[in-house]
Amino acid sequence: MNSYSATNNTSGTEAKIFVKSRTTLAYVLRGADDNTFVSLRKRKQSDDKNVKAVLEFVEQKINDQLSSWKLQLDITIAESIRNSIDTVIDRELKKISATISNSFKELGDRLDTIDKSLSYTIERQDSIETRLTQVESQLRSNDDVTSQINLLKDKIDAMEQQSRLLTYQNDVMKTFYLLLKRLVVSSNTL
Repeated sequence: MNSYSATNNTSGTEAKIFVKSRTTLAYVLRGADDNTFVSLRKRKQSDDKNVKAVLEFVEQKINDQLSSWKLQLDITIAESIRNSIDTVIDRELKKISATISNSFKELGDRLDTIDKSLSYTIERQDSIETRLTQVESQLRSNDDVTSQINLLKDKIDAMEQQSRLLTYQNDVMKTFYLLLKRLVVSSNTL
């Protein structure tokens, strides 16, 4: 940057201004009134090594302070981001943990229901097996009853046949008796 000294012709005041070029300075100093004349002249910079050393020292101190602030700011931002991420992760883990816990509870309830249903089914199966055993034993006894019924039918048929035979014999005997009686009566009458 260049150093310029500007003097206002109307008031006679002089000011030292640091700008990049004479054009910029002229534009800045011109102001609202374009007729105002500002004389500009370049001032000689001092080449003193002490001034440069002081400027370098100040610049180094400013750079060190800015680096320190940047480091502190980076640390603060990193901690803030880490805290935010930790908070979000904790919250999400709690949500996931609650969801998993609820899922396990529901799964436990369903397993209890399945266990009860299975117990009921086993009891029903035992009951059905008991009834089936009873029915099978009844069927076996019915087979025995059926054979006994067939035997009794055969005996009844034999007895009916015997009864018919006896009835026939009885009829024959009656007829024979009647014949004999007639014969005796007819022999007596003779």
